[in-house]
Amino acid sequence: MEGCYSSNQRMQGWNLVREISGSKSSCPNQNDGDAAEDRVDCWCCHFKGLLENPPPVEDVDDEIEPVFQDLPIDDGPFTMEEYRVAKRSMKAGKSGGDDGVVPEVLKWVLIDDLVQH
Repeated sequence: MEGCYSSNQRMQGWNLVREISGSKSSCPNQNDGDAAEDRVDCWCCHFKGLLENPPPVEDVDDEIEPVFQDLPIDDGPFTMEEYRVAKRSMKAGKSGGDDGVVPEVLKWVLIDDLVQH
C-alpha cells in the first residue's frame, strides 16, 4: 500500500484495499450519472452500505471501562475571574452567540456588576 502511494499509483492501492476487504462498490463511480438524482442515489447507496454493516460484537454484556478518569472540573456557575478571563480573550467584530450579544457589548459596556449578581 505504501509503495503504491509513494509511486503515485493510488488507484492500484485502493484496488488492493477493496480486494483485501472484500468490499464491492454497487456504484462504479460516485460521480457517474447524468442527472443530479442519479448522483444522489449513488451517494445514498454508498452511505447506506457504510452505515448498515456494523462491526461484529463478541460479547454484548461486557462492561466498557471509562476512557477518562473523573476530573475535578467545576461545572457550577462561573466565577468573576473566569468571566474576566473570557472577556479579555474576546475578539471584536465576531458574531453574537446564541443569546445574540456581540462581544463588544460584554467587553466595553460596564456590565460586570450585573453579571456578578
